[in-house]
Amino acid sequence: MAKKKAPRIQRSRAETLDALRAQLNLLSKSCRDYDDGDRDEIIRVAQGLRVLLNSSGQNNVSLVAQIGATQSRFFDTAASYSETSLTTYSGLMSVQIDFGKVPPTMRSMPVLDGNGRKLVRFADWWNIHPAIRDTNRAKFSRRQLVCWMANEDGGSHVDTGLTAAYHYLSRGNALGWWMDGPLGQVSLIGAIDATIRQIAHETLRTFQRRNPELFKDVHYGMYREGQRDGKGQ
Repeated sequence: MAKKKAPRIQRSRAETLDALRAQLNLLSKSCRDYDDGDRDEIIRVAQGLRVLLNSSGQNNVSLVAQIGATQSRFFDTAASYSETSLTTYSGLMSVQIDFGKVPPTMRSMPVLDGNGRKLVRFADWWNIHPAIRDTNRAKFSRRQLVCWMANEDGGSHVDTGLTAAYHYLSRGNALGWWMDGPLGQVSLIGAIDATIRQIAHETLRTFQRRNPELFKDVHYGMYREGQRDGKGQ
């Protein structure tokens, strides 16, 4: 005999907007902790983005969908993408090289507002526009990167195995960027982390524009390095 489903009480519009405010606040805090050096916090960033943006099934509906924002436009900060280019693509990040360490390090960094921004349809921004193209010329959307990290790498649970493409992106030098150091070749690290951090930046900027009333108690800043350079918010 099939079990009866437990009764469900529909949220009010006010409750849904308060849930959105809470999730934006949590996302902002995770971004701040990541920016302050807690690199593990990127998993919480991915988890928060999945709650806000990704729908999968009848009862797993994103907050964007619940407030009717799937037809809205989101800020896109990605660098120009060329389908015919033979190089890899990582339009949401830049590279920081630290020669003060031995050996030197190459680290991916989010571009924040450095690339400028344009407004694009949410469905295109989330599902279609490439965020990364790897050395195999495989293209990956914002949704794929966020959901892989959130679903497989600790956001909801830790899978015993990882999707091969995600493993390459998160553990390998999927962009093929490297430099010669005094102790040998130095490869780029953290490309997917910086990209997901930038997706969070785009999301927070979008809601700052769309629902400014929700940001009265949500304080979203920038990298401290960016603030010293006068970039501010």
